[in-house]
Order: sequence, then C-alpha cells, then structure tokens
Amino acid sequence: GEIGGAVFIYINNKGKYWEKTDPIELHGHKDSMFGIAVENAGDINQDGYGDVATDIKDILQSIPVSVLVSQLTSGETAGVSSDQSPVLSIYLQNPTVSKITLRNQGCGSDNICQSNLQLQSEFCSRTKQNGKDVFTSLVRDNGVAVITPSDDDVALEITVTNRNGDDAHQSSSVIMLPETLPYSSVYSSGDQEAQVSCTANDKGTLIRCELGNPLQRDAEVTFYIILKTSGISLSTKAVNVTMKLETTSVQPIQSVELFAKVVFELELQIQGLLKPSQVSLGDILKGESDINLVDEIGPAIVYEFKVTNLGKPLKSFANVSLNIYWPKENSEGKWLLYLTHVSSEGVKAVPCSPANEVNPLRRVKGWHAPSRQRREAKLDAFSFLPTQRQYKTLTCWDGLRCVEMHCPLLDLDSTAKILLNARLWNTTLAEDYSLLDYLNIVLEASLNLTSSSENIGLNPEKTVTQLKLTVFLETKAEILTKVSWWIIFLTVVALLLLLALLCYVLWEMDCIHNLANKKFSSS
Repeated sequence: GEIGGAVFIYINNKGKYWEKTDPIELHGHKDSMFGIAVENAGDINQDGYGDVATDIKDILQSIPVSVLVSQLTSGETAGVSSDQSPVLSIYLQNPTVSKITLRNQGCGSDNICQSNLQLQSEFCSRTKQNGKDVFTSLVRDNGVAVITPSDDDVALEITVTNRNGDDAHQSSSVIMLPETLPYSSVYSSGDQEAQVSCTANDKGTLIRCELGNPLQRDAEVTFYIILKTSGISLSTKAVNVTMKLETTSVQPIQSVELFAKVVFELELQIQGLLKPSQVSLGDILKGESDINLVDEIGPAIVYEFKVTNLGKPLKSFANVSLNIYWPKENSEGKWLLYLTHVSSEGVKAVPCSPANEVNPLRRVKGWHAPSRQRREAKLDAFSFLPTQRQYKTLTCWDGLRCVEMHCPLLDLDSTAKILLNARLWNTTLAEDYSLLDYLNIVLEASLNLTSSSENIGLNPEKTVTQLKLTVFLETKAEILTKVSWWIIFLTVVALLLLLALLCYVLWEMDCIHNLANKKFSSS
C-alpha cells in the first residue's frame, strides 16, 4: 500500500565500515507524511553518527521498534489557534511496531545459530622457567589428579572448542569452586585472538569468564584459572569443581564436574652411605658349622641410612618406617650378607622386624647349613694382553633372596640414623662366583607411612635410595701374586734394555772392535 514517512536504521560493525552497511527501512503508513522523529542517544562511540544504542551483546533477538504519531503540544504551536489545529483519527493513535532482524553470517541459512561448544579441563601446576609461565599436568592416582599444597601454584586448565558448529554468541564459562580452593587470577596466552576476561564474587567461588561474542566456528580458547591453596587443611581430602558453558546460540549444554585428591607430602628424604663401598674377598674360607666368631664370616660392612625431616615433627599425625630389602642369600639359598647388629640415633629405640633376622646364628637353634664344596683358589694365567673384566650385578629381583626389614622411626623430629652392621660371606663368593672378576650387590631402602591420614603421603623421588657394594673376587694373596709377576716381568725387560744400551755404547766407542783386534794380534 501507500507509505508515508520512512526511517533508515544503520547497524555497523564496531563503529566501522559504514560504506558497506545496508540500512534497514521502516515505512510509516500514508498518514505519516509529516515525518517521524526518532530519539537517539548521541554519538556515544564518537564515530560521527548518532547512536540509538551501543555495545549490544544479544544480536540474535529481533529488535522491536514502536512508531507512534502524535501532535505537538500547545507550547510548541504558539500562534496557532485551537480551531485550526488538526484532529487525529482515533484509529491512528495506536503505535506501529516493527522488528529488526539481524542477519548473522556465522549462522545457518535459517538465521539460527546452532553451536557445538565442548569443554575440557584438568588440574595442573604453574612454575616459572626463563621468566615464562609453564603449566604441567598434576600427578594422577588411578586417573584422579593429586593436589599437593606447596610453593607451586595450582591452576585449572580449561579448553573450549566450537568444532563444526555455528557461531556461539555471548559464549561464557561459569565455574563454581569450593571455599578451600578459591579464585586468584586468570591467565591466557597472548597468541589467542581474544583475551579471556573473568569476574568473580567476593569469596572467589563463582567465576564467569567471557569467551567471545561470538566464538566462531572451529574456534578454540584455552585459559588457566589460578587457584589459592591456602584454604586447604589436613581435614581436606578432596575438592570438586563444577563448570558449565553458556551461550545464546541454540545448544543443550550439560555441566561438567572435575575432582581431585588432596595429599600433603611430608618433607622427608633419605640418604644412604656404605662403609666401605668396595671390598676384596677375605682369606678365611669357612663353612657355617666351623664359624665361631663373626670375624670368621668375612669383611665387615656398615650400611648407614640418614633420614631428614624438613617439615613439622611427626609425633602428632604420622608414623614412618624405614623398609630395607636385605640381600640375605643368593638364588641358591646360600648366605651372602649376614646381619649382625642394628642401631639407631635420633629416634626412639625400637627393634627392627623380623627380629630373628638379626644375628640368626646365635638365636636359632638346630640351624642346618646347606652343603658346600670347598674350592681351591685358581690364579689366572699370566697374559701380556689385558682381558675384559667379567662381572655380575645382583638385585632382589635378579639373583638374590631378600628379606624385607621394617625399622620404625618413632618420634622423628629432624634427623635420624639407622646403622646396619653386616658381614660379607666369603665362602659363598668363593664357591659360586669364582669365574667373575668382581660382583655388584645392590640394596634398596625406602620410607613408608605406617599410620597416618589418607591425605598424607611421601614424595617417592626423595624417599627411596639404593646402595651398591662392589666385591673384588680375588684374595689378598692372589693380588700380591699378580703384582709380583708384573714386577718380575718389568725387571727382566729393564735389564735386557740396559744390556742392549751398554752394548751399543761400547760399540760406538770401538771398545768391542779394539778387543777383537787385540785377540787377533795375540793369536
């Protein structure tokens, strides 16, 4: 039909590209020929054009525009008599309402945006390397992250994707945190198209992060929520975080929950020392039935373990034990290391268990020794060329029969020492390892919690140690014999060289030639 006045509405992109913007026309009815006035809010964004509104976030909903025809007031029509004032028809006093529908290029042909937002998250720690923030996934226990309150910051890594989906308008992430793990700050890498901005409530337990408006098709945003661990106490055993994505695009979205265990690591560490770490096979070779003194078994060995507590005393909330895998016998069941005595310093004196493993020959009656055959010592053939040394390494998992010793460390405050005195069994080494040049015997020890809350643990990297004992399978007599052969050989070579040098000097001085002439003249 016939139209009267018209209104042209320009909606630009962030105040730019006016020349590429097509106006939206609103047509009035035929009786609106004297025009329509649209009130604006001024040039808010200072682009030279009057604005009706700016910073409109919801661009998916239609914008209703109401047009109403009215007369000027009497003050505005001064000089005009009331008889000459026009009278409006009662049918024209109802407003005309039109809707502005915005076309979104990131939506489907029906102008409906169907997004495909997906959220992935995990707990991680933040450290500084070369002045840059580095985020590393936390250690997991049966698939569940383990939070250890320490100097490192704990962060929540969140990745939001919109793969193969329409533009997600007004996309945001709502995160609900427990009071024990409140919000501190947000971090997003600088190479992303848009930085993520987050706001939190006073307690830091409810956070809303703006992801983009819109978050376009195939876009991906990764950011980190830095958390405070100061609210975690010994009574905190686990934390859970609830996250949900929101958008005005069409998509059903379910909330996501993330769990983590809380474990307090005791600041314990263990160090091992072996005195001596290298020994030679002793001269005395006796069977068990012939041994009356521990000195007749073999060389003395002392294993020393130093346990240091850098944190709080353990008297109130945890007990620790030193577990030692003692290499008692070889794979044939023959004695290898005989434990004679155990002592401790810095902790309450409590015997190690099993107690019958300490000096068993004196406590166990009727003990039957396995049969053995005495070996005659054989010396290696003398050789001018070095041969490759033969050796073997024995561990509790290969070549040894070990006994697990438990030594309680009661009332550990700062430092404790556990000393295990032992004797190396000469006869076993001489009988079973005679073809080797040397033998390595590896002992492993670790710290373990015996009574503590389930959220108290140890750092496995600092609470395990290994000690290696090297045994040279040559008696002192054999070593001295080999040394004497080399001395004889070097002496003979030196004498031959000296004799050759003397002959050369005499020849150069014509002594040998003159002596031959004298013998010829006298003959």
